[in-house]
Amino acid sequence: MIYRRFGRTDWKLSEIGYGIWGMGCWKESDDRQSMDSLNLAVEKGVNFFDTAWGYGERQSERLLGQLLKNHSGKKLYTASKIPPKNFKWPTKPSYSIEESYPNTHIRSYTEKTLRNLGQEQIELTYSDLLFLRTLPWPQWHFDSF
Repeated sequence: MIYRRFGRTDWKLSEIGYGIWGMGCWKESDDRQSMDSLNLAVEKGVNFFDTAWGYGERQSERLLGQLLKNHSGKKLYTASKIPPKNFKWPTKPSYSIEESYPNTHIRSYTEKTLRNLGQEQIELTYSDLLFLRTLPWPQWHFDSF
């Protein structure tokens, strides 16, 4: 597996990431088969896994949490997406940041994700289908967390 540095971090992520959108509560999805696939990916060197709170009624986050437990001795990087508060995808210029991603909503869904993963932290959390050009970001206050 080839690894690359992620942005300005010291993270060495596998060039191949595993998006687990189709796992958990989807038609004909099988958790045991999903775990076998995820475990094999780790054995082959994949160390970056992406999910979202909304995938498979949160089951994909739970599967990822199990994977982290299965490989607790390895550094696996996790990412999950937060749905917009108004549950309207994609965001549009007419939606305010308060409608889509207010701070309290981001905190709440981050905490839900951490519970689903069984973890105290996650490497990357980002918005689900947020287009930066559509929202007035100057009013955003990251220090309010």
